[in-house]
Amino acid sequence: MTPADFDAWLAHMGLSERAAAEKLGCSPATVGNLRRGINYNTGKPMTIDRRTALACAALAAGLDEWRAAAVAACHAAHAPSLLTRPASSSELSTPSHHLRDHASKAARSLS
Repeated sequence: MTPADFDAWLAHMGLSERAAAEKLGCSPATVGNLRRGINYNTGKPMTIDRRTALACAALAAGLDEWRAAAVAACHAAHAPSLLTRPASSSELSTPSHHLRDHASKAARSLS
């Protein structure tokens, strides 16, 4: 993610620097640094780390913080048989269908 990409994300989300900072869990100064691509205190170039880029993508896709209970409820709604039989390790390890659904919705909204 480049500073231009980050700026485009802010515009797409309709967020101010302060609101973006709240959603990303950082300070407004950090958001300003990410927009410029330069650390204000040191004047040195900075890159946007992968975690921040992924957090931006997740927020754009309508995802919120990971909550195991919400995923379990999703599984229960989509697969009632999980309530009557033990879940396999693969069913417990990842809610991939849940993430694919959100990513698919986000991709459709961008086109």
